Amino acid sequence: MKINGSSYSPYSYAIEKLNNGVAYDPEYYKDGKEFKIPRNKLTKLNFLNTIKSAHRLNDNQDTVKYKIALSQCQDRRYDKSKINIDEVIKSTLDPEQYENLADCFYKEKKYNQAATLYIKSAEYSPTKARPSNMAGICYVLIGRYHDAITHYLKAIQANPKYTSTYGNLGSAYSKINDTKNALKYYRIALQEKNPSKTIITNYVEALFIEGENINFGKIPNNDKNLQDKNYRMTIEMFKILQSSQKGVDISKQLSNWKKLYSGTKLDWNFDQLEAWAQTDEQKRIIESFKSISI
Repeated sequence: MKINGSSYSPYSYAIEKLNNGVAYDPEYYKDGKEFKIPRNKLTKLNFLNTIKSAHRLNDNQDTVKYKIALSQCQDRRYDKSKINIDEVIKSTLDPEQYENLADCFYKEKKYNQAATLYIKSAEYSPTKARPSNMAGICYVLIGRYHDAITHYLKAIQANPKYTSTYGNLGSAYSKINDTKNALKYYRIALQEKNPSKTIITNYVEALFIEGENINFGKIPNNDKNLQDKNYRMTIEMFKILQSSQKGVDISKQLSNWKKLYSGTKLDWNFDQLEAWAQTDEQKRIIESFKSISI
């Protein structure tokens, strides 16, 4: 439609009006009425009512529910958004609409709601990997690792070339102490051109726990990554641990490591290493590293 010679959608026109301190009557386009309200009186209710009015002009009810739910999420009105999410789930929308709403909730750290919407998006876009991958990420963040694995596998099935999923899947298997499967997917992830330092260090830990020899000279982008002090600390830690696993006296190595990185906190989750430690000596070594970790 055109207002004063310019083209607008009802939705964009409503937003522009609100930004200028104006709300308008749903019948605006029929009889030319509009009324102004002071900017400080433009409440959330004014905002939503104006958007609803705009929607009624050209949107179907499913699209209205989606846009209102998205608006409420962006406005952090989660109590209302939960109601509209239930309604949106029953609606028929484009996959991108479900994904857009899921992204909003993910950004706001509402991972349960986000996962539900990513899954709905994936149902309507079976060849697109991102929604299932994002559902997996959400489930990891709330500790539902088996659910995460299920959706990571669906992402790979949808698009085997969506390479970031392999590292995520390896990490999820690590969370449930399935290091054999973790290594399987880390190795695929490491075939990327520039694998992340997180994937590399998780891979090294999985190798160590499985008792496989770690050839540190063949780690991807080793020289470049070693510029990162925390990464360097982690790699050196596993060098010491591997030496201890081979029966080498590591007391000097451990002392030098502590001196070199004194005052630097190591960002590492020691759950798997603590589960690995069987002897008092191994437990003591892990505690030595853990004592300066975050």
